Amino acid sequence: MAKKITLLLLLLNLFVMLNSAWGEEQSILKEKSESKALRWSLGATLIPVAIAIIGDTTATLVERAQNTSENDSIVVGFSMVIGWPLGIVVGPSAGHWYAGNTKRGLTSVGLRAGLSILSGSALVAGGIIGFGGNDLATYSLFGASAVFAGGVLTSAVYDIVTAPKSARLYNEKRKKQQSFFVQPIASIGKYHLLAGYVF
Repeated sequence: MAKKITLLLLLLNLFVMLNSAWGEEQSILKEKSESKALRWSLGATLIPVAIAIIGDTTATLVERAQNTSENDSIVVGFSMVIGWPLGIVVGPSAGHWYAGNTKRGLTSVGLRAGLSILSGSALVAGGIIGFGGNDLATYSLFGASAVFAGGVLTSAVYDIVTAPKSARLYNEKRKKQQSFFVQPIASIGKYHLLAGYVF
């Protein structure tokens, strides 16, 4: 009887160890890559900006070749619809979304969107006031616009640089949530059943 119990405990221990190894392997496969998080943020930022630059340059060259300003709307379209909103406002958060940090990504997008609106509003207001000849107010508004735009760019760079940290925090949190160790769960004579399991 004692031999049967010992054999059963050894088989159970072997089963637990195999499951533990399989669970650890699965855990590694599902981890978020820090370098991939950085690539997501960089790519989602630089690709739209590059498309906007190419589009703006092409539209400007076409305009000069045709000696007309018909393509002004195209130039504005590339910069304002693709380059700034997608590349600078949304793009840097892509790495955080990849790393499962949705809240951080959305908060950063909201911050950059708000600062962009303030920057654009100050720029437009400065231009309007400038027609009235109030140079001090105009320059003040242009300065405020530059400060807001600087805040947007600073936030974008910070998000890109910290994307790997989001992936690292995700992996650490995941390991804490999914791993535990029990020791011992049974003991018969000189045989001890030690169980470690990752799920």
